[in-house]
Amino acid sequence: MPKQIKLKQPGKFRLEDHLLLAKFIANKLGINKLSEIKDFKDVPEEFDAEGRSHMFHAILIRPGNTIPEDKLKQYDDNIRKHFENWKKRRKPNLTLKYFQYLSLLFTEIFLDNYFNNPTQFLEQINNWIIEKAEQLGSGITYDDVFGSISKIAYWMATGSGKTMIMNINYWQFMHYNKGPHKINYENIILITPSDEMSNQHLEELKTSGIPAILFQGDTAGYFTIEDKNTVKVLSIHKLKLPEDKKGEGITIDVSSLGTKNLVFVDEGHKGQTTEDMKWKQTRDWLVKDGGFTFEYSATFGQAISSPAEASFREYSQAILYDYSYKYFYGDGYGKDFRILNVSTKKFADTDVTTIQLANLMSFYEQILLHEKLEDTIKEYNIEKPLWIFVGSKVNEATSDVLQVVKFLNWFLTENPNTVKLLMKKILDGNTGILDPEKRDVFAPRYPERNFPYLRSEKLTPEEIYDGILNKIFHTSSKATIKKLRLINLKKTEGEIGLKAGTSEKHFGVINIGNRAEFIKLVEEKATEIPIENDVTTQSLFDQINEPNTTLNMLIGAKKFLEGWNSWRVSSMCLLNIGKREGTQIIQLFGRGVRLKGKNYTLKRSRFIEGPHPKHLEPLETLNIYGIKADYMETFREVIEREDVQAYQEIPLKPEPIEPFPEYLKILKPKEESPFTQETFILQPEDGIEARIDLLPRGIVIDGREEQTMTTTTLMQPKTIDKKLLDVLDWNEILFSILQYKNEKGWYNFIITKENLKQIMYQQKYQLFCPDTYLQNPGKNFSETYERITNLVTLIIKKYFERFYAHKRNAWEKNKFKVDTLQKTDENILKEYRLRIAEDDQKLIEEIKKLIETKEIFTTKGNVTLSNAYFQNHLYQPLLIRPNTNKIITIPAGLNEGEAKFVEDLTNYLKTNPNNLKNCEIYLLRNLTRSKGIGFFPTHSFYPDFILWIIKDKQQKIIFIDPKGLTFIRDLEHPKLNLHKYLKTEIQKTIDDPQIKLDAFIVSYTPYNKVEQMFRHYHVGRTELETDKHILFQYEREGIHSPTYVEKMFDLTEN
Repeated sequence: MPKQIKLKQPGKFRLEDHLLLAKFIANKLGINKLSEIKDFKDVPEEFDAEGRSHMFHAILIRPGNTIPEDKLKQYDDNIRKHFENWKKRRKPNLTLKYFQYLSLLFTEIFLDNYFNNPTQFLEQINNWIIEKAEQLGSGITYDDVFGSISKIAYWMATGSGKTMIMNINYWQFMHYNKGPHKINYENIILITPSDEMSNQHLEELKTSGIPAILFQGDTAGYFTIEDKNTVKVLSIHKLKLPEDKKGEGITIDVSSLGTKNLVFVDEGHKGQTTEDMKWKQTRDWLVKDGGFTFEYSATFGQAISSPAEASFREYSQAILYDYSYKYFYGDGYGKDFRILNVSTKKFADTDVTTIQLANLMSFYEQILLHEKLEDTIKEYNIEKPLWIFVGSKVNEATSDVLQVVKFLNWFLTENPNTVKLLMKKILDGNTGILDPEKRDVFAPRYPERNFPYLRSEKLTPEEIYDGILNKIFHTSSKATIKKLRLINLKKTEGEIGLKAGTSEKHFGVINIGNRAEFIKLVEEKATEIPIENDVTTQSLFDQINEPNTTLNMLIGAKKFLEGWNSWRVSSMCLLNIGKREGTQIIQLFGRGVRLKGKNYTLKRSRFIEGPHPKHLEPLETLNIYGIKADYMETFREVIEREDVQAYQEIPLKPEPIEPFPEYLKILKPKEESPFTQETFILQPEDGIEARIDLLPRGIVIDGREEQTMTTTTLMQPKTIDKKLLDVLDWNEILFSILQYKNEKGWYNFIITKENLKQIMYQQKYQLFCPDTYLQNPGKNFSETYERITNLVTLIIKKYFERFYAHKRNAWEKNKFKVDTLQKTDENILKEYRLRIAEDDQKLIEEIKKLIETKEIFTTKGNVTLSNAYFQNHLYQPLLIRPNTNKIITIPAGLNEGEAKFVEDLTNYLKTNPNNLKNCEIYLLRNLTRSKGIGFFPTHSFYPDFILWIIKDKQQKIIFIDPKGLTFIRDLEHPKLNLHKYLKTEIQKTIDDPQIKLDAFIVSYTPYNKVEQMFRHYHVGRTELETDKHILFQYEREGIHSPTYVEKMFDLTEN
């Protein structure tokens, strides 16, 4: 075992700095810091027609990756197979997010090594830790660094897909649990924090096709199924140690379940604090004799807040993957959030009413917007807003829940003029409640974040008051009786319905632990509020997620939130929130910021290419208020400990260059019916064929320099024997192609089984493979049958891609017209929104000065905010993406490759003034989606720049796209053939001899890597440059090749 080592690191303790297992696995993939996982966030999510993920290619060429290609392919195949299995009974267009893929890849690497040789794997980890001791640092002394590796844990934000990861982990374990180190487990047990979560997990497991059963409480056997591969689901409260005398209700003595189990633990942070350490002991019993554990939690960081805690060492070694909330939020996933920021530590009674009324108004704004935008935001999957009140006190005299109930009754029964006057003060920003900068907390701002829709539409207090009564409380300002009514729902557990006046519609529900005590409190402290009994109504809480529910509010103790599954929460009012409730606060917060997002991307629209409906942002924001100031302060402190940055927004309006060239020509799409309204039949067609290359490649390493050469045996194309094709299950192949069509969204293509057969029979493909690949089945019929089925499916998918591109391009070529570019054109950026870290006032002042002095418009700016200054770019500034999370630019600034292109272009024109003598050169950053100029919508191709070369009366319009080529493995990809498409198709239709069109890809993937990627095409650099118009910024990693700019201008002359 390793010797004692001391790892040092000064400063504030953060659990994420001590995740030794996660760092070890990440290092194998060339990820030197766990935060570097964000390097993969722009990798396309889908698998290609060959079933290979883009993540595979990104990892394969990553510097420092040590996983061999064949092994990485194996992992990639497993992940794809498991994911397809998981989504089989779910929506077909679901994709694996990069962070989900990486979590599964980390698991593949771990389990593969663990079951291959656990002792050797443990030794590898420990040796690596000793070797990297100085770099790892932690200030903690380890005696035996890792003693065992029979538990892995996932620290992942709420909403990031932990349940899916858990389901796929089941299949991953089953795949690797074999050989001499196989674990002969006694049971598979899923431990949840509550019965509600047990039911949810049971449904998810069944949907995934994983056998599962719920704890029955049957003393004869506890579970009705004894199959050892069936997941047995139960809450932690149902388990008790042998020495415990009792548990909650019907319980299981853990000794009856054995001590060698496969255990999955949801909310794995539970058991880390002293008060519930007994739960941890119970879980540990189940695996103490050679079992294995998977744990999942969003809040390990709050549960383990010091290296002195007993569980610190255990989880620094067990956490395999970290995608905690700061990463999740920083990548644009989940809702934005806004915590009311007040300077006082204590509210006056009148302030409490003002805060609650403002919360009601902001919630009404969300209700109004959802109703107004309902038809246009269906693809964003935003559900009807819900206002929740959450806390812990229920039956004390100062009950926060009672205070909320009193406020609702106040709003309903108070003199309307008094309410409207207070509304006006809020809208005017004249409440007297100040923020830390001594401004009214509701004062108007630019850009507006307080009531942006109410203010922009100039809604009056009268209109807002009437709207709230109507849309939230289901009553009217004209109603003579509007008082709050509490309905004691006798048939439910802990529920009280809320109605207003004579309305029979419930507008809300209270869900608390001790209903009788609370009703007694109301009778003593709020005699003006009537209480009625209802013995027939079923649970309102269960109706909250129903499509046509009338429920707009949910009030209750925070205990019910654990395991509650709803996408509706949009506004949150904090009741009793304690200083020591960090894990609960993060869970509560996580429930509120969950977002399905447009097309189930999970992202806020601001992080998705537009355009988007106006006023969408309030519906993608969780508003957080509190009935006491210190509740909000506590909440804010916990969120800030997550390293989630709050931002102040500063507008920056670009300025067009002067004089502006009013004579530039530009392509514009004609306004005609979309391509999706045309219908096509997938069938054999001349000039279209798939190309499949399955030849083995010999890798030759040249030790004299950093390069890899490959050799491929040249062979003639092969054909698949018709006899083999005849015996295939064409229904299965048809199903696979239909599924592929749905994943791609190519709904306007009709597919028949007969046409698929004809594509193969008419040999619409070129197949390069070894002779043995198509051998007569002989004795291995089953294996050959499966191989040929997969091959045919691949060929047809490739053919479908070519067929689609051919039809799309033929349709598109007549859809462009030539126009003159105006200053007002949508492609001329009108505004940047700079989001600056709220806690860095010095930076905020620095940015403001750059804008006010106009320095950012005429120079390269500074290190903090940089401008890719090119004198003839059509507007200034052209911002570069900041290399810090303290500044976010909207839209995003230029990435490294794009900024390098502008720099290289500038330098070339300065140092070679005679090469383009008598020419005018202009550049424009091409915006995306609806504003910019795009081609091949399937691939969302909007080249980053448009360059004009004007000489005499002729204009050359050149589309330039600096990009990494890691994810384009096909030389026939439309993006690599845009220049041909422009010249042979679009050029003919515009009928203007003075305009010439061209395009280039500027690769910031170095040439030596691109050469390796396209090795099987047997093309050299000259062919890539002249035939494909691919130019290279770098020869190899770090070796710049600026001559590509000159090459570009030379090629435009041809």
